Amino acid sequence: MVADMIVAAARHTDSLGWSQAKPAACPCILGGEHRQSIGGWHMKIPTLELANEFLEEGQKLNPGPWIAHSKNAARAAEAIARYDNSLCPETAYILGLLHDIGRRFGFSYYKHTIDGYNFLKKLGFDDAARICMTHTFDSSGNWDCSKEEYDFVIDFFSNVEFNEYDLLIQLCDVLSLSTGFCLLEQRLVDAAIRNGTIIFKEIRDMTEKWKTIFNIKMHFENKIGCSIYTLLPGVIENTFRISTDDISKYLSISSND
Repeated sequence: MVADMIVAAARHTDSLGWSQAKPAACPCILGGEHRQSIGGWHMKIPTLELANEFLEEGQKLNPGPWIAHSKNAARAAEAIARYDNSLCPETAYILGLLHDIGRRFGFSYYKHTIDGYNFLKKLGFDDAARICMTHTFDSSGNWDCSKEEYDFVIDFFSNVEFNEYDLLIQLCDVLSLSTGFCLLEQRLVDAAIRNGTIIFKEIRDMTEKWKTIFNIKMHFENKIGCSIYTLLPGVIENTFRISTDDISKYLSISSND
């Protein structure tokens, strides 16, 4: 049910009518809060310095590949945001860095989203807390939360409409492995193999989630006027696990045929 609500919330994405954007400028930073204006109000997120401190603490508390994954998601978000004039690159980086911060509390499945939300919410960083909730699609299985937490999630997604940062981090979460960037297809299939399709109520539900993330990809590509893969270094190498030298050798052989 929760997964269906998340997918439905993302369907407002419009893939038409966007023009190519210019690189965006970052807002000022006041105190311990990064003040990015969106829709006439200031986003409540930590400064880059503080966000890095949170992640460093998380690494000490629960070391694992989620740290490198978070950093790569941040890099992808920043890279895309530089060509979208509705987004701030530094804000995008901070939100990407913190989307999995709930994993600082230990191994979990869906619960890391609520743990991250509560952690940042208590510190007054409401919009960074929001990203902890909105970044994931896989909530129809591996449910490791209490009845009260389940009710909270239902209420949260009943009242949320995704903004551009929500969509951006959803996309960058899927684009980013701990080892680097990859094609969406690789990450989605790897997740299905690793977790099993049993995490989805129906195969149809799984394909709906996949369609949603590809629609988000198209949404941003129409806005920036190019493929997102051209902004992410090492996509080919990391997806197919081949080196730059191997690619050069192949291209050399092909040109001689």
